[in-house]
Amino acid sequence: QHEFGVRTGGTSRCAVANCDPPMLDPCSVRELQRCGCADLQSMPGRMAVEGFQLSNLDIPAIVPREVECSSLASGALSVATFTMSEQKNTSEAFDRLYLYNVSSTATGFFRLCLKYGSFDDEGFVEVGIVSVRAACSHPKVLVDGACVVSCPPSRVPVAGECIPDLEAKRPLERFGLQSQLVSFRMRHSTALENRLFEKEESDPDRRYFVYRLGYELARVLDAAATRFAVATLTDATVTKGDTIVAEDAALMANVIFKPEVSEALGMAAELHIDEATGRSSPGLLRLFRSLQQDEDSLMWDSPMFAELDKTFVQEPVTVRYCESISGTVRYRSVCPYFHLVASTVGTIMIYFVSTSACFIVVLVFVAQLWRLEFDDRRESDGFGKKLHRVNPYTLSPSAKSEHARSWLEHRWVEDEATVRRRSRKDRSMLSGGSGRLKALLSIGGGPAPPDSPSKVFMALSQN
Repeated sequence: QHEFGVRTGGTSRCAVANCDPPMLDPCSVRELQRCGCADLQSMPGRMAVEGFQLSNLDIPAIVPREVECSSLASGALSVATFTMSEQKNTSEAFDRLYLYNVSSTATGFFRLCLKYGSFDDEGFVEVGIVSVRAACSHPKVLVDGACVVSCPPSRVPVAGECIPDLEAKRPLERFGLQSQLVSFRMRHSTALENRLFEKEESDPDRRYFVYRLGYELARVLDAAATRFAVATLTDATVTKGDTIVAEDAALMANVIFKPEVSEALGMAAELHIDEATGRSSPGLLRLFRSLQQDEDSLMWDSPMFAELDKTFVQEPVTVRYCESISGTVRYRSVCPYFHLVASTVGTIMIYFVSTSACFIVVLVFVAQLWRLEFDDRRESDGFGKKLHRVNPYTLSPSAKSEHARSWLEHRWVEDEATVRRRSRKDRSMLSGGSGRLKALLSIGGGPAPPDSPSKVFMALSQN
């Protein structure tokens, strides 16, 4: 940062052609050694781009690592934090392009893009990576112009500088106050030789390894050792058939990242985010991931994490604090239920009572449905009660008429009194209708209306 030039300006290529995992930080001594590259220069020098048919017309550009070179426009320039001299030179074989006085005021990881000037139709292509680290001695980080060992709880280290942790400023996520199970793969020689993952939890060697792992995490992440608990150790060795690949022998450590808790209320009482002074469980995980990807960080100086697999990144699992019947503390995704299982006699009683209750409810429901379809016969002594039990051919004409009418109207046969009342009502209506008919015929000048309904119909037919 703030230097004019680069520290990796050598022209020699790295000895490892396909370095796995790929190099992310050219300023890291560990990564340079792992990929067989030349050491860092003591003084900054010019930046060299290797290729073929390079010329002074080629256009370089430096963009953040999140931006692809292919997405740049033809006239794109470097980010505002980068400056470089307009002077560019090429080697005699046109296989190297030299850039001078390359400098940046911001730290981070960037892409070096290049556009061939002789091919106007071609876009930018990626030719390398650029790492700009803070001017602090290893393994310190930069915080507001001062070099310190660890970042504040609201920041995470990136390229040697503590930048604000945007997730920490937001309201705590849904599971922010719960513990998280984090898995990481490590090639610890002592643990693999003693096969600690096969030993009991009470074994002294295993207990010492768990103790060291917890306190190393506390030292690296700048947190209390009580916030970490090693849940399990498993074998993560890669095998091809029945053959164990020696370079892929590894140990899987599953560690619980706990939130801050109140000592006065016990381990199960978790503080609210406004009362917490350290990092939350997701904050500790983000700090761990940041240090895991940066091989020039404090984590990689620890013998415990010297062989950490940086390519193994797995999503955390949210777990809960559970207590078993025996009193041991376990962290699980879902806590088991205790003291809720009834005895055999109680279970049988519950079964029969619930079955009987369901039967009674169904029976009452069916009875109500049947009651809705029930028809009241309204049987009474006398005419109506006798009528539906005798032969209809032996009845009187009025009874036959009532019997037929009940079938047509879909009802029960009325009693004798009801039939008589209905008959009188019909006669009164008929007599009133005849009088009206006589008045109408007299007004029309026709013949005098007859006295009975039958004569009315005869008179109408004659006219």
